[in-house]
Amino acid sequence: MKKFLSVALMLAVICVVGCGSNYSDETFLEERTFWVANKEDIDDFIDGAGRGDKGEFDEDFLQQQLLEGRIQFSDKEVKVAVTDELKGGKVVEIKFLQGRYKNKVGYVFPEFIIDVGKEKEIKKKQNEERRAKEAKQLEEQAKREQKEKARLEELTAEGGDGVQIVVMLGDGTSAYQKLLGKTNLPEGTYLSVTLAGVKKEMTVQNDGTFSALFERAIVPVGGQNVSITTLDGEQIYSGTIQVQ
Repeated sequence: MKKFLSVALMLAVICVVGCGSNYSDETFLEERTFWVANKEDIDDFIDGAGRGDKGEFDEDFLQQQLLEGRIQFSDKEVKVAVTDELKGGKVVEIKFLQGRYKNKVGYVFPEFIIDVGKEKEIKKKQNEERRAKEAKQLEEQAKREQKEKARLEELTAEGGDGVQIVVMLGDGTSAYQKLLGKTNLPEGTYLSVTLAGVKKEMTVQNDGTFSALFERAIVPVGGQNVSITTLDGEQIYSGTIQVQ
C-alpha cells in the first residue's frame, strides 16, 4: 500500500502546465488524484509536492498529511466545477458535482483538471481554421488552374506560339533515372508525366523547367514512351526517349 501511495504521490511533482483563467462547465477531476479539503492545508500540500519556495519534493511530509487525513484521494474521474484560483494559479478550488464527495469543496493542482468543454472549443477552432485553410487553398488552386488554362488557350490559339516542351534524361543515380524538361508553360503549372507506363506529378518552376525521378528497376532500358498531360488530362506532349 505504501509503495502504491508513494508512486501516486510522486505524480504531484509533475511540472505545472498552467491554469487558464476561465473554465467551461464541463470540467472533471482526473482519476487517481490527490487533493485537500481545507484551505489551511494548501500550503503544506504545496510544500510537500515541491511547489513551494524550496522547490523540494518531500514524500515523508506528504505521507504524513495523508495519514492524518489532510490529503484526500479520488480514485475515479469525477465531474467538478472550478470555482477559484489560489496561490497565483498553483492551486484551484473545486466543487464536486457527483460521487461520494458531491457538494464538497476541495483544492487541487490545476493540471489534474480535465476541461472537456475547453478541449471541445479548441478542437472546434482548429477545425474552423483547417476548413478556412482548405477553402483558401481551393480558391488559390482554382485561380491557378484558370490562369494555366488561359495561358494554354493562348499558346494553342491560331497564331499562338504553341506549347513548347523538351524532355531529356539527366544525371540520375544508380537507383533512379532523372527526367528533365523545359516548357513555355507558366510557373506552377501542374503536369502529369508518364515514362514507360510510370506516372509522376510535378510543377513547372519559375525558369520553365520541371523534373522527376523514376526508379531504374521499373523503367526498362531502351526507347520508352513519354507522355505529358495537364491537370485536367489534356495531352500536351508525346514522344520517345532513349533510356540507358
